[in-house]
Amino acid sequence: MVKKFVVTIDGPSGSGKSTVSKELGLALNWFVLESGALYRAVAFMLSEQKKFLDLIKREPTTNQELVSLCKPIVEKIKFEKMGDGKTEIFVNGEPVSKYMRTPKVSEIASIIARNPGIREILLPVQREVAEKERHLIAEGRDMGTCVFPDADLKFFLTATLEVRARRRMKELTDLGIECEYSEVLKQMIARDERDEKREVSPLKPAQDAILIDTSEMSIRQVVTELLDIITPRIVDEQEYQLYETRFRN
Repeated sequence: MVKKFVVTIDGPSGSGKSTVSKELGLALNWFVLESGALYRAVAFMLSEQKKFLDLIKREPTTNQELVSLCKPIVEKIKFEKMGDGKTEIFVNGEPVSKYMRTPKVSEIASIIARNPGIREILLPVQREVAEKERHLIAEGRDMGTCVFPDADLKFFLTATLEVRARRRMKELTDLGIECEYSEVLKQMIARDERDEKREVSPLKPAQDAILIDTSEMSIRQVVTELLDIITPRIVDEQEYQLYETRFRN
């Protein structure tokens, strides 16, 4: 029986963790679980509901009504690996990734992530993916500390605040969303504070995580560094050769 292998990649917004995880998944042909996409999918569906907008005005971090509102949404979420090797997230059978990168959805995702009840109902969804997949790359903010504390390898990516803000601004611009650097920087500072100070699963490196500062690194450089650490741990020779073909060439 082939042993499962789980790699976690955590870090703040703009550290490059999402792009690196996707490229790593393509290089290794592994399934990528993007936990942020899970929260944003729920956030996107909630943003369409007037009841939600009323609820978040009343202590959203502890509001049990909000948890009840999220449960039927969570039950309809599915992850699927597409033909191009990338992972898509579906709600009610419809792909929603293209709707989930707006500032509004990101803000709502950050708010609901502070709710312990919502984190609790999303935890088994993430672990269920790991049960189904032979190998997994799990990307987020608490993958190595909470969701997969026994992961085989853990990474924590970071970068300077200014670099992360510029990356986020480019991402929004590429999506056709107009934004000002000063506003993006302000939002990122606020997001960092919320993530690092929340009582449940705060953003922090796992004690056994490998820390990588991506401030002056390209995506390819980061992916190469991670692959050089991961591949010696892969016992399947056929899979190692697949990696060599996909990435090294």
